[in-house]
Amino acid sequence: MFKFKLTIAVHILLVSLISSVSLWSQNYLYDFKSNKTLPKIISKNCETEIKNNGLNIKIEPNQKANIIFQGSWDLSAWLYLTLGLKNQTKDSIRFDVFLKGKVKDYQSKNELWNIGWLKPNEDLDFNCVLLPDYSTRKSVYKKQHDVFPNMRGFPEGVSFARSFDLRYTNTIELIITSYKKPIELDLKYIDQRRIAVPEILSDNPKLFFPFIDKYGQYIHTDWKGKIHSDKDFKSQLKTEIKILKSEKKSEEWNVYGGFKNGPKYKATGHFRTKKIDDKWWIIDPSGCLFWSTGVNAAGILEIDTPIKNRTHFFSNLFPKNNTKYAKFYKNDNYLFGRIVRQLKYGTIEQEQYTNHTIRRLENWGVNTMGSWSDVPTSYSKKMPYTIYVGTAWPILTKKLPDVFDPRWEKNLNKKILNKSIKAKDDPYCFGFFIDNELYWNTPNLMANAIIAVSSNVVGKQKYISLLKTKLKSIQEFNTLINTNFSSWNALLENTEPLNLSNLEQMNITYYEMFCHKYFATVKATLKKHAPNKLYLGCRWFRPEKHKHKYNVGIGAKYIDILTFNQYDTELINYAYPLKQEIDKPFMITEFNFGALDTGKFYPGLNFASDQRNRGEKYVNFIKSALLDNKCVGAHWFMYANSTSAGRSVVGENANCGLVSETDTPYYELINRMKLITHKLYKYRWHEN
Repeated sequence: MFKFKLTIAVHILLVSLISSVSLWSQNYLYDFKSNKTLPKIISKNCETEIKNNGLNIKIEPNQKANIIFQGSWDLSAWLYLTLGLKNQTKDSIRFDVFLKGKVKDYQSKNELWNIGWLKPNEDLDFNCVLLPDYSTRKSVYKKQHDVFPNMRGFPEGVSFARSFDLRYTNTIELIITSYKKPIELDLKYIDQRRIAVPEILSDNPKLFFPFIDKYGQYIHTDWKGKIHSDKDFKSQLKTEIKILKSEKKSEEWNVYGGFKNGPKYKATGHFRTKKIDDKWWIIDPSGCLFWSTGVNAAGILEIDTPIKNRTHFFSNLFPKNNTKYAKFYKNDNYLFGRIVRQLKYGTIEQEQYTNHTIRRLENWGVNTMGSWSDVPTSYSKKMPYTIYVGTAWPILTKKLPDVFDPRWEKNLNKKILNKSIKAKDDPYCFGFFIDNELYWNTPNLMANAIIAVSSNVVGKQKYISLLKTKLKSIQEFNTLINTNFSSWNALLENTEPLNLSNLEQMNITYYEMFCHKYFATVKATLKKHAPNKLYLGCRWFRPEKHKHKYNVGIGAKYIDILTFNQYDTELINYAYPLKQEIDKPFMITEFNFGALDTGKFYPGLNFASDQRNRGEKYVNFIKSALLDNKCVGAHWFMYANSTSAGRSVVGENANCGLVSETDTPYYELINRMKLITHKLYKYRWHEN
C-alpha cells in the first residue's frame, strides 16, 4: 500500500468557498409561484394558467404541446438553466427543452437540445446544460482559456459545443411528448444555477492550484462516490463484489450474450449476419440471435494524463526519477489509472482487471467489448470482443492512408496477420474494425489536398497519371484550372494548394478507384488471415464531407456491417448515405452522454442533466436503435472517463465513462441501462 501526504489545508477553504458560490447560487428568469402574472408566451396544443404551484399546463390526449418563451438573456455566467417541474399525473412524461440564440449578429442554426423524463407525480429540478459556442472560447472565456489552453472543459464545467453565444440567448422552448392519456404538469420556475467560473479562480488563479488530487479527481468540490482516502477503494470494491454476487446477468442471455430462448439457426462457430423477416440480426456462434450492446476500451483504466509544463495542476505526484514508481509513468504522461488499480486491487496486472471488467459488463447487460478493448483471447473469462487495426501509414493526406503505395498493403497484411493469430479460430471474436474516423473528404477536396503533397507520394503520382490519360496536355489542365505549369512533372513537384473542382469527373474517377482499392484490399486481407470473422468497417464519423454516397456506397460492397460513430440524442429517423439502397446492417460504434455533477469539466459530445439523465438517455437511445430494422448494435464510448486534466492534443476530459477515473461505477447510469439491456431481445423480437 502506498502512502500519500494529505492535501494542503488551503483546499478545504477552497471547497467551502466554491461550493457556497457555484452549487447554490441561482437567478430567476421566471418565478411562476411568486409572480402570478402570466408572461407573454407562445403555446400550442395545451392550456396554460398561473396557479399556486406555478404555470399549470394541461394537454389533451394525442397532442404534442409546445410552450415558447422569448426574450433576451445573458446566460454566459452560468452552467445550468433549470426548470422546476411537477408531474401531476400517475404516468411518466417525456419533455424536450430547446435553447436558442445568436452568434454575432445572426440567429444560430445550432440549438442546445435537452431531454428529460418526469416520473409519476415527481417534483424535479431539471438542469439544462449550457454549452457556449466554440467561437466564444477565446473571447468571452479568454481568462479561462489562457490558464487552461489544453482542456476541452474548464474547471467547474464551462465547455463548448456548436451552439450560440450564451450572452444572446433568446428562446426557451418546452415540448411535451404526445400521450394517449391527458397530461398535466406545473412549471414552477425557470432559473440560472451554478456559477460557471469559481470566484477564487477569477480573483486569484495561483491560489486555485493544484486542483487535481492524488487519485486524479477535482479537488475543489465534492460528490457522491468521490474517493477521499485509500481505504475508500477497498470499501467500494467490497460493496461491488456483493452486488455482482447477488445479481445475475440477463436471463435472456446464452454464453455469448445471444438470445438463448429465441429461434435457432445454423451454428457455425463464428459470428455472422442474417436478415430475418425484413430485420437484420447478428447470429452468434451457437446459432442464436445476437444484438451487440458494446462499450469501447473495455478493461482499460490508464487515465493517461499529460503533465509536461503543467505539474502545478497536480498534488502529490510520485517522483518520476524513482524506479519504484516508473510503472505510473509513460513518457511525459502520468497514469492515474494504474495508481487506482494498485490501491484498489493490489496489482496493476491486466488480466485480473479485465476479468473483473467482464463480470461487471455481464451484470450491466453489455455483451460486447468494443474497439480498443483489452482483448481477452487467453484470459480465464471470455466475452465477445472486437479487434481494432489502424492503417494510417503511409499517409496520402491528413488521416488518410496512401492505398496506392505498396507499403500500405504490406503493413496492413502484417497487422491483420498478427492480430488474427489467436482470434481467427476464437468463437468469441466478433470481428475486425479497420481504421477509425478517416478524413475521407469529397472527391474534389481529396484532389485539392493530393495536389499539394510531396512528389514522392505514390497516390499523387497515380492522380497525375490519371489526368494525363484524360487531358490532352498540360496546357489543357492550365486552361481548366487557370494555372501556368510548364509540364506534368512541374505539376507533380507542385506543393501549393489548388482548386481542382473543374476536374470534378476526373476527381470522382480517382476517388472511386481509391475507395475500391482500400475496401477490396482490406476485405481480401481479412479473408486471407481471418476468413470467418466479420469486417466491421471503418467507423465513419459525422461530417458530411467524410461520409457520403461515394465512400459509403463503395464500402458497402465489401463491409459486412457498416459502422458509424454518431453522437446523436436518439436514432429516430436516423439516415446515412444510400441507407435505403444498401441492403446491409449497420452499428453505431460510438455514442455517449456526459454530465457535470460528479466533478468533471466536460460532458462530451452529447450531454445530460446528471447521472440519472445519462441513464435515461442511454435507454432512449438503445430503444431507438432497436426500432431500426437495419441496426444490429450500439457501442458506448467509453468504459472509463477521460482524465480531468485533459488528454492528447485536443484536451479531452469528458464524463464519458461507465466508471469514473477512480474506477467507481456510475450506478445511477448503470441501473437504468439494465432496464433495457436485460430485456433487449424481448424488446426487439417480440415488441418491435
